Amino acid sequence: MTDNTLDTTPDTTTDTSHAALDPNVMPNFEHMPNVATMDTSHIDKERPPFILVDGSYYLFRTYHALPKTMMNSQGLTTNAIRGTLNALLKVMRRYNPTHMAVCFDTKSPTFRHAMSEEYKANRPKMDPELAEQIPYIHRLVRALG
Repeated sequence: MTDNTLDTTPDTTTDTSHAALDPNVMPNFEHMPNVATMDTSHIDKERPPFILVDGSYYLFRTYHALPKTMMNSQGLTTNAIRGTLNALLKVMRRYNPTHMAVCFDTKSPTFRHAMSEEYKANRPKMDPELAEQIPYIHRLVRALG
């Protein structure tokens, strides 16, 4: 008999595949091809090959848009988890991409902070109810493949 219950243990592993990247250094895009002159005739216009999703946008938007009363049986607020999942599934159904990547803001300052002290300076601290949902959202995104 298999256990079909969802493991709600938060994923606390840290992805270090990007550890060589210094968030304080401005990226250099000189090696990138000129998209204006690229041959795109091989790309299926009906099915985009790749979609890049701003995961932080969805988790903040859904956390503030959906009721905070959405909770699991252990009392964990789940509005951002459910909202982000629904938003990602909607993107997948609508565009049916061959590949999709979901990116999230980092906790540490980036080159944008070094360029401007005002960058996100007026943002309030993250609500604890949202912060505790983030490891679950990261795990959910990995489970989507």
